[in-house]
Order: sequence, then C-alpha cells, then structure tokens
Amino acid sequence: MMWTAVLRFGSLLSLAGAALQLYDKRFQEIKPNKIYTSEAVAKFLGISRVEVVQLSRAGLIRAHLGGGNYHITGQSILEYIGKEGSHGNKEDES
Repeated sequence: MMWTAVLRFGSLLSLAGAALQLYDKRFQEIKPNKIYTSEAVAKFLGISRVEVVQLSRAGLIRAHLGGGNYHITGQSILEYIGKEGSHGNKEDES
C-alpha cells in the first residue's frame, strides 16, 4: 500500500514537471535588454549549444565570450530570428 502511494506521487510529480516545462516553452519571452548564455539560447531556439557557438563564430548571432561562456543579448537573438524568418519568406515567394 505504501509503495503504491509513493509510485502515484512520483507519477504526479513527473506529470507536474512536464506541464511546467510545456508552460515555460510556450510563454517564454526574449527580453531585448537581457543577456542570455549560449545554453539558454540553444534551449530557446531548439538547437544545441555547439550550434549557437557556430552561429556566433559565423557572425549570424552577435555574442561575447566571457568567463568561458558566450553571452548573447536578447536583441541579437531577436535579430537572428527576424533574419531567419525573412529568409524563409523569400524562398516561399520564388
């Protein structure tokens, strides 16, 4: 009886955690004046941290290396998203 209650409580916690992650992703907002780590940017864009670093090195996202981590402004992220969206629209029109 005790283990059944523990298992049910564990399942409930797991479900609550999944719902919280879904809420966070859905209502996440990039603030232009906030500074984000490459890891946070990767989670927001749905890519790996290595890909964020590659985008920075290619000049597609402006970032500054400090303390062993890349720091990226929200404005830079918004500009990158805007560029990617405009590239997609040009391909659709062709």
